Amino acid sequence: MAFRRPELEKDNPIAPQPYIGPRRRLAMARAAASEELSEEGDMRDTLQIMTKAA
Repeated sequence: MAFRRPELEKDNPIAPQPYIGPRRRLAMARAAASEELSEEGDMRDTLQIMTKAA
């Protein structure tokens, strides 16, 4: 069941944003942080390969 949230519709009534609770917001932040760490590892590996090649 979808509840209407006028405080979210005031800026853009055509495409209202769904409410995201604190648990989901924290889970999304943790997921983004873990992806960022894996990107750093990939970058480190790439730089080491390029250094060895040079």
